[in-house]
Amino acid sequence: MLMYLRAVRGALRTQFLISKHPFDGMGVLLMGPLYAVVLFAILKNTGRIDLAGFALVAPFLISVLMQGIFQAGELFARDRDGQTLELAVATPAPYFIILAARVTVVMAISIPSLAVSWLIGWLFFGIDIALHHPVALVATLLATLFAASGTAVAATATFCYGRSSRTFQSTVAYWPMMLLAGVIVPVTLLPEWIQPLSRAVFLYWSADLLRDAVAAEPISNVLPRLGALTGLGIIGALLGAWLVNRMLDHHEREGTLGLS
Repeated sequence: MLMYLRAVRGALRTQFLISKHPFDGMGVLLMGPLYAVVLFAILKNTGRIDLAGFALVAPFLISVLMQGIFQAGELFARDRDGQTLELAVATPAPYFIILAARVTVVMAISIPSLAVSWLIGWLFFGIDIALHHPVALVATLLATLFAASGTAVAATATFCYGRSSRTFQSTVAYWPMMLLAGVIVPVTLLPEWIQPLSRAVFLYWSADLLRDAVAAEPISNVLPRLGALTGLGIIGALLGAWLVNRMLDHHEREGTLGLS
């Protein structure tokens, strides 16, 4: 156990130092607020201030998914390009644990974008979104980070079956997933036949809970909804662990583990 904790601590420290570069990870803190400016401007000019929760939550979840698809997917590729993958795989700790720890750091960088979006709405558009349920908000943020990290690990392993993960990343369209999860518009506006699929996406539960956390009305069924969000995170983590092991076996069998 101590060996695993040391490996996780080293992975966390390494990824944090890498992500401090302004063009490597921190860029999401700029992308999220840009979306917030657009959404708040639309609501302000259409007089739909009652939908301010969408303008606050959507940029944050877009940042989370962008981190998962584009930043977390780079981790394996960088290890392989830097000729450090063999060393990481050879450590006593499973590579999945090291990868999951690094992915968690990458995903956590997107959390401040929620506060930045709130400041944009308040300072530039005069929209003051009150925080009525802080405990539910913090619990949802932690559950979202967990679910997003598990999903990102699974995506990372899938991307890296090829010689270059960037080929797969360039073909991924995350906007359909945002629409399916009700991040941009309410799920009720989607066709009825597709609405049940929304509940299989962790973003659906996260967006719903985050919007309720800033609403004045009491939140109903908090624990079951948090359970659904966490459960999807566990499924993503288990799928990620299986895919990482399959991916490593594939590259070792093909002799391409260290080839970039």
